Amino acid sequence: MTEGAVSVAAAAGSPSAALRLALVPATEAAAWAQCLEAYEAAGGAVAVYHLPEWLQAHRAGSHFLLAATAPDGSCRCLCAATISPTRAMPGHRVLWADRFQGGLEPQAEQVVLGGIARLAARQPRLLRAQVRLLHCADERRRRWGQWLAAAGFTRCSQPRSYRMTAVVDLRPAEADIMAGFHATARRHIRAVAKHPVRIAPVADTAYAARMEALLEETRRRTGGTFSAEMPTRLIDSAVRYPERIRILGLFRNDTAGPEALLAFAAGYLHGDHAEYATAASTRGSDLKLALGYGLAWELMRWAKAAGADWFDFGGITAGTHADAQDRLGGISDFKRYFSQDVREVAEEWILEPSPVRARLAAFVRSVVLR
Repeated sequence: MTEGAVSVAAAAGSPSAALRLALVPATEAAAWAQCLEAYEAAGGAVAVYHLPEWLQAHRAGSHFLLAATAPDGSCRCLCAATISPTRAMPGHRVLWADRFQGGLEPQAEQVVLGGIARLAARQPRLLRAQVRLLHCADERRRRWGQWLAAAGFTRCSQPRSYRMTAVVDLRPAEADIMAGFHATARRHIRAVAKHPVRIAPVADTAYAARMEALLEETRRRTGGTFSAEMPTRLIDSAVRYPERIRILGLFRNDTAGPEALLAFAAGYLHGDHAEYATAASTRGSDLKLALGYGLAWELMRWAKAAGADWFDFGGITAGTHADAQDRLGGISDFKRYFSQDVREVAEEWILEPSPVRARLAAFVRSVVLR
């Protein structure tokens, strides 16, 4: 389970005085679970993307947990990484570590980020390694970036995921949180009670096909990509981790079966914050009701009750509904009705051992996508 010892300068007697790097494959489920439990017991926040079953259901490849462990058995920092083949260059592999959100002390964070670099260095025919950092504090991301730069990584100019997001502070009372919303958002939230609809959890894969249809309809409007298997996997994950993953649906009261589902939204609890992970809705309803506002508010209430301090709206663009160049502008308008606090929370760092092969792979991808 443990790969090598890492010497870290720390005050004598502190838990981080002799941290070790544990590299745990997903096949060692008990050891992985032990690390997660030890980290949460010490006060750490585990991201949904670091759960082995979630990774195995949603991402193809070999999965590993990198954890900084102390002599007393506590876990001080962790992050999952996936190594998978790439179609752009047959025989080559890529490494992806998502949502590194820090640890309990800087020494532990350095151990885990250094471990990701070491894991990448050990991979034969590695096309690239990419690490996504996420934290509201600029100084923490800056420190992590410096360590990755020292290991040969460069900051990615075209990240795979969002960099900016709308943030809602969940620490005040619910009434005070809602008071901070735009009047339009408050009106749409209250309107739910005036229509023949209800908001309820989605926990049955019988709704998967309807969710697929809603996703197709929504992403045709926004230009997003679509995975036909995603709703089934998402529902299964929510059933397995009800305390970490929440899917809420807006249902008609006057219709039975899956067709009653007009919209849904899913939230992921990543410890101290929750993410607005995915959402979809129909425009084929005769109800004069904005479908997404009540769902977003109920996800915030769920996250607050679970102990989250802030809500991450899952990315935001600078455009508006009137911006023809930004197909996500209308969605960004929706998010700004909940919060004008738009922050940079994420950045991605990339390592390409062979720049020539990386450029060739980029060329191949561009040809395939034409």
